[in-house]
Amino acid sequence: MKITSGEEYISSLKDGRKVWLDGEEISDVTTHRTLKPTLTTLARYYDMVNDPSYDDVLRFTSPSTGDRVSVFIEMPRSKEDLLRRRKALEVVMREFGGLMTRFPEYAQGLMVGIMDVKDELAKGDKSFGTNVENWYVQMRESDAFAVSALNDPQIDRGQGIEGQGGLKVVERKADGVVVRGTRTISTNAPFANACLCLRKPVPAEATDYCIDFVTPLDAAGLKIVCRPSLGNGRGRGGLSSQYDEPDAALVFDDVLVPKENIVLLGTPEIITKTFGRVTSWSPYHDLIRSITKAELLLGITSLIVEYIGTTKFQLVMTDLTEMIEYVETLRTFARAAEADFETTPSGNVAPNHAILNMSRLYYTRNYPKMIGLMHKLSGQSLMTALTQPYFDQQEILPYLEKYFGGPKVTAKDKAKLFGVAWDLSCGDFAGRQALYELFNVSAEHTLRDRLIKTYDRSPYVELAKRIAGIEQ
Repeated sequence: MKITSGEEYISSLKDGRKVWLDGEEISDVTTHRTLKPTLTTLARYYDMVNDPSYDDVLRFTSPSTGDRVSVFIEMPRSKEDLLRRRKALEVVMREFGGLMTRFPEYAQGLMVGIMDVKDELAKGDKSFGTNVENWYVQMRESDAFAVSALNDPQIDRGQGIEGQGGLKVVERKADGVVVRGTRTISTNAPFANACLCLRKPVPAEATDYCIDFVTPLDAAGLKIVCRPSLGNGRGRGGLSSQYDEPDAALVFDDVLVPKENIVLLGTPEIITKTFGRVTSWSPYHDLIRSITKAELLLGITSLIVEYIGTTKFQLVMTDLTEMIEYVETLRTFARAAEADFETTPSGNVAPNHAILNMSRLYYTRNYPKMIGLMHKLSGQSLMTALTQPYFDQQEILPYLEKYFGGPKVTAKDKAKLFGVAWDLSCGDFAGRQALYELFNVSAEHTLRDRLIKTYDRSPYVELAKRIAGIEQ
């Protein structure tokens, strides 16, 4: 079934999936008091992408059905296709301030990567290539919400893969395989229709841990265990209810994976060869989101210094220029990744992988500094900002307007701004956001390791030899 509205999307989740949140089992994710606000945000996404006024930006014509489908799952064959993808991402991310990290577009970018390597996957088994094509078409035509799960739990990293409780094939059957174990940090899994379970590179002997597959979230034996909610939405600016994306562990208790859902099995060498290509597009999606979030931080802080009257101070404006530099440097990374695009062996066009890695390093290293600048430039106003219920108290309302407003803003609007600033920089929501930004895609040391292993330094070595007069 094709999802054509937010209402249809919500209805698609009424499937009896097994979900735990805040220590209780959730019988229906579509009606739960804590989950509903974030689900409403995701439904807004579906309403937006199906709005005819966005059709030219967010849709393209399916080559198989002629229907208008998501541009985020289109196979990019030119630089112009990349630029069109960026424009579409900017439209979506700016609508939501870059605060939702896992919309359906993200896994669609991953599916583009899997489709790009289908011929390599078919070397493990011819049926895997066919399965990839079938799932790609199904995701394209249905616009279903898929999430991803790539990480093993942290039990004892010193023991290697055998000691981590990760996902493992425990039985092979004629109609598929049985898997047992856990994948962690599957963000928004309670709200998804399916999950792309992908394996990061593993040692050559770890064949039983080597499986990539697609699973519905209501599969028999699958349990979705979410981290605790962020204070049941009790933030100051409303962000912690609208954008509290549940980060979930997927516990596979002897789950049967049908053979038509498997795209890789028992071939660590193929994972090593293809994993980088599979993740060629999804980090680009994340970069565009990161730019939008940086723009939001700059906009909020610009309003803060205007509302508290500190724009005349040079030190304040100097600090603000650091935030401008942050935004524009990230934007430059995006443009460079597009300009120096890479063409895959399958003929698809991908953003430059090394530049994407460097953009992620820059973003994660400087994100805490941007939050620190927001703290610094807010001063005491961030600590003393009121929430909206105070303005319903008639006895103190005149005092609030007198002492908590400003020449350019009412007390109520000032409270709204500082409420959002608090949620982004101080509260539970801010803590989760900071952790997510630090470890999303990969931790800094992993990104550095990946960069040094893939970056071609040979032209610069030859330059150094020539200048130094070294002939060898």
